[in-house]
Amino acid sequence: MECKRCGAELPEGSRYCPTCGEPAAEDVAASAECAEEKSDVADAAAGAAKRVMHNAAVAAVQGVQAAADRLNEVAGGSGHVELRFGDFFDEVFKKHGKGEAEELFVCGTPSTTPAPGDVSREWPHPWLYSRVFLVLLAALAGLWAVTAVIEDYSGSAGFTLVASLLVNVTMVTFFFETNAPRNVSFPLALAVFLVGGVLAMLAAAPFAGFGGASVAGALVGEAAKIAVLAVALPRLGRGDWALTGMLVGAAVGAGYSVFSGVGVEAGSAGATIASHVLSALGYHAALGAIEGGALALARVRRGALAPFLGLCLALAALWNVKVPILGEIGLLDATLGTGPSWLSGALTLQGVALTVAAWVAIVVLLHRGLAQVNEAAGGAPAAPGERVA
Repeated sequence: MECKRCGAELPEGSRYCPTCGEPAAEDVAASAECAEEKSDVADAAAGAAKRVMHNAAVAAVQGVQAAADRLNEVAGGSGHVELRFGDFFDEVFKKHGKGEAEELFVCGTPSTTPAPGDVSREWPHPWLYSRVFLVLLAALAGLWAVTAVIEDYSGSAGFTLVASLLVNVTMVTFFFETNAPRNVSFPLALAVFLVGGVLAMLAAAPFAGFGGASVAGALVGEAAKIAVLAVALPRLGRGDWALTGMLVGAAVGAGYSVFSGVGVEAGSAGATIASHVLSALGYHAALGAIEGGALALARVRRGALAPFLGLCLALAALWNVKVPILGEIGLLDATLGTGPSWLSGALTLQGVALTVAAWVAIVVLLHRGLAQVNEAAGGAPAAPGERVA
């Protein structure tokens, strides 16, 4: 047999040409066959992994939907709840004039609060919250430049404050937009944010030594917020609407989050600040919205209160416990394989799961709140997944 490269005679049984070192044809074929087998095994393993991930995703979506439908039944609804989170973003990227924003802010006074029959019954498509977020983000970027680039550390206190406000004030604006009864002015919402947050801290202060930053401390904080909301909603004269209760609850929760977190963030590493900022999406402000909405809804359906408050207490406890695997894997690491160390540790799969759970409850309460608006306007109760018009 001759070498296919140099033409030299190959000794019998030789795997390589003694002249040029070229592998024998049989050896090349065997190597190719082996490589093909390995490729087939790798493809099969990749396919199996994709099927497992797909099945897990389908099971997760089905589980979330089943939980939403069950919560809706508890809240007095029936049937299927349509979880369309995209409706909260479809107006964000559209152009809106200055006058539109001003019109949104003009509400809550005796002359600008619509009668029950005139309340908008449309499913909310908020957008102003994104502009508030961008303004705060621009301020945060400027303060970061002052401290990190120019190295003028007089701006560090402002940086931690704006970082804490970033998501919390955005959340309050979001629920301000979704409050269809339009019976709370933005100045009043800010007053509730400031005063309600401080009152919640004062209510929790006597128990500050009972657990601290732990599960017990988290439960004390939630109990304090619930107590403040239970007193504030009737006194504000706006405790009959679930959507209004969600706004007031979000304001109290956001205030509590800001005032309890600024001191922790001062001098903290980037991961601690990022963790506090991102957790606001599913922790204090979000849970406050659920608690306020449930307290208001309980005035017309008493059985709805305990399950929602129990859910909030459970989620608050889980925010302070690291669940194995979920609490250790950063979202960016799981999706992209890598990410900034300060952000990967802050945005864990556990935090994402808890945030999704909170927002499922929020969407259910939005459905029930709009159904309440529809009934007050003289219409039939809306179906849970139906867009009331």
